Amino acid sequence: MGYYLPWAVASGILTSIGGGLLSTLTPYTATGKWVGYQILAGAGRGAGFQTPIIAVQNTLPPSQISIAMSILMFTQTLSGAVFLTFSDVIFSTGLKTLIPKYEPDVSAQVVIAAGATGIRDVVSDQNLPGVLKAYAKSVDHVFYLVAAMGVVAFVFSFGMGWKDIRKKKPTTEQDV
Repeated sequence: MGYYLPWAVASGILTSIGGGLLSTLTPYTATGKWVGYQILAGAGRGAGFQTPIIAVQNTLPPSQISIAMSILMFTQTLSGAVFLTFSDVIFSTGLKTLIPKYEPDVSAQVVIAAGATGIRDVVSDQNLPGVLKAYAKSVDHVFYLVAAMGVVAFVFSFGMGWKDIRKKKPTTEQDV
């Protein structure tokens, strides 16, 4: 393609659409849908993770590339850790508010302590549908953050500029 801007723009679009679609999942969503939504979101994230690397390597002078790449890798890793924390707070807060809404007889703290794989051990079969609904809605809230960050990436991607990164053929006297 020769340009990195289309990949950055596509990344923002695919990530936000994928995050939005993933926020529609319920415990009863067909497997094909959630697999397709994950592929869409993953394609967006994959393109977005590599695009800044290509941009840095093709924009900066060689003497600055190593420092810029270090800063970029640090920022990408730190951002992942920070947003993992944001997501955990959003998810836990969602569970604490939604479990009492859908299943008032169940303790949100007990469900959180049990974790996703231990829900069936601490919740009765009678209360399970409401707890699963609260769990699904809490996950939805996390995907709202993903969709929003995709939109932010889309908007800021236009600041990368339109630069041709294809190698130019050297011109010789015969070509002139």
